[in-house]
Amino acid sequence: MGALIRTDMTLAQEIDALGETDLMRGAPIPAGVLVQDANSRALKASEAATQRAIIRRLATLGIVALHVRNEGRRSDMEKLRAVADGMMPGFPDLILIGTHGRVGFMEVKSATGRLSPQQRDSIAMLHRRGQLVAVARDEDCAEDVVGLWMWEIR
Repeated sequence: MGALIRTDMTLAQEIDALGETDLMRGAPIPAGVLVQDANSRALKASEAATQRAIIRRLATLGIVALHVRNEGRRSDMEKLRAVADGMMPGFPDLILIGTHGRVGFMEVKSATGRLSPQQRDSIAMLHRRGQLVAVARDEDCAEDVVGLWMWEIR
């Protein structure tokens, strides 16, 4: 168990290298983007259940996790309105606020979930702006992430 991290390539190089390959099948892991290893106990959990478990775990550590509602089917008109209202397709699922006001972003994926091109673009954009961003597949990974970010937790 434990998070894996790659730092020998730029984020853009690693996102390009990912292609459509599942992160859990040995594809390069974007620099600064963390995923849980294949022995994770969340292998069969849905993304929604995983996200709820992550939110609960982070709350016990004093971290606020806000869900960004970008999912769901929309008509073309609804998509235009949502984008005009600030929705960004592919933006990470959670905005994390630590006990000392530090902010990070987390994309939640099931054990077999893959990043969409829009998600890769959003992760790259946040990383270019110096933001902390991670991909988590279970609550243990999410806790590992905030530890690696060196956030003070209770």
